[in-house]
Amino acid sequence: DLIKQVDLSTLGTVALEDNQSNILEILVISLNRIRGCILIFDDFHKVRDEKISVLIKYMQAKLSPTNKILALSRSKAPFYLDNMHGREIILGGLTLADSKEVVLQLGTDIGGIALLNIWRRFAGHPMALKLFCMLQEHAERTEIRPSPFTRQDNNLSIEELFAYFKKEILEVLNQDELSILMSLSVFRSPVKIQAISHGISSNKRNLNYLLYSLEKKMIVNKTNNQEFFLHDMLKDILYSMLAYPDEAHASAARYYLTRQTVQDIIEAIYHLIKARDVLNVISIISEEIEQERYRMLEAGYAGPLLEILNQISTSAIKDKKSLIHLLNIEGKAYAVMEKWQESKERLDQALQIAQKLDAGTSDKNITIAYTKKILGEALYLKGEFTQVEKNLLEAANIFKSLQMQEPLKGIYMKLARMYFATGRTEKSQRYS
Repeated sequence: DLIKQVDLSTLGTVALEDNQSNILEILVISLNRIRGCILIFDDFHKVRDEKISVLIKYMQAKLSPTNKILALSRSKAPFYLDNMHGREIILGGLTLADSKEVVLQLGTDIGGIALLNIWRRFAGHPMALKLFCMLQEHAERTEIRPSPFTRQDNNLSIEELFAYFKKEILEVLNQDELSILMSLSVFRSPVKIQAISHGISSNKRNLNYLLYSLEKKMIVNKTNNQEFFLHDMLKDILYSMLAYPDEAHASAARYYLTRQTVQDIIEAIYHLIKARDVLNVISIISEEIEQERYRMLEAGYAGPLLEILNQISTSAIKDKKSLIHLLNIEGKAYAVMEKWQESKERLDQALQIAQKLDAGTSDKNITIAYTKKILGEALYLKGEFTQVEKNLLEAANIFKSLQMQEPLKGIYMKLARMYFATGRTEKSQRYS
């Protein structure tokens, strides 16, 4: 809708040498021709890619003062917010008058006392109103006993409200529909239909029909990309009803592992941890350390990755090599976020553990080499080039002695880049 309003007449006059930057430039120029334009980033709390910070910073710098950026988030925004050019506004629920208007628009007559109780107990939460209206309509159609929300007293507890919602959901839905909702309740962001099919036994045609039915009942939402999700409030209620959450998270992890994008792998790690499958988490991290398979940190996922990995207790990891890999990835992630003290603590600990491994084994030397490589990369981000050179060269010597060409090539590339950045072109050419 926004693109339809903007003027793209400059498209033919701009040289598209850098496609992405020119698209942004065209968008900014066009938006600035609209006075009082607001660019909205909805569900900002679900963003997992830190590159969103670059986009917002760019837009803040280029948009005219009459145009604004609005980021809507249910929690503290995890990424860039410029406190000099922006401000945080804490939103509350709907007013009682607005709540009445919402109920009228939904075409439900729930009565003044019931509405007042809902409004008070859920602080005007729109989804609470929407869900209750749907359930109230079902109660009227099936002549279920009077709702507990019509009680005259004001002692209705949150627990009673949630218990009522749970009971009504169970009564309204059939078993297949409930299975779909349970499967969806573990996902943090919208997912394709394949994600749901991992968790239930219905065939695809039947699954499409069931999802359509749940959309009509205003329980499941669908994006323009044909992805499905539950509202956060409904998701919390349903998740609490899962009999085996570990199995549901394991199924979600299997779905994400079939997709293989960086964001999918981050989500897979989250679900594996929730499923208490630390072994597979360590396997993914080991591939990242030794093969740079996903390049999660370079792709901008340092913050989300740390948030997830911090749920793992290091005391529960008995294998020393696994612990070293975990400390290494955390140390580098903290360096990417410029949290130098946290980075140093983890990388120093990783190196100490590696040096205490059984002597005389190639496994020990390889582990030390990877740790020194990560340490060099972290120090490069801080600009401590003397220590960068020392650690990378020590790692290179170990890999060279063991004839491990792939990690050796990577280190030579980093050394060439470092020498070039510090004006030592001859050395840079030697390692290029």
